[in-house]
Amino acid sequence: MAEKDWDLVKGVVIGGLIGAAIGILFAPKSGKETRNRWFNCRTGCHQRHFTD
Repeated sequence: MAEKDWDLVKGVVIGGLIGAAIGILFAPKSGKETRNRWFNCRTGCHQRHFTD
């Protein structure tokens, strides 16, 4: 890869990490509530789409 390509990859990774950190810091709900919400959504979506 060219040096410019590596700079792009580094920028995307660093930006993603910064965005994730900001998202966690400013999340309106606790971690437990957020995990339960994601788990329930995944379970419900899976049951709707992959069961008869």
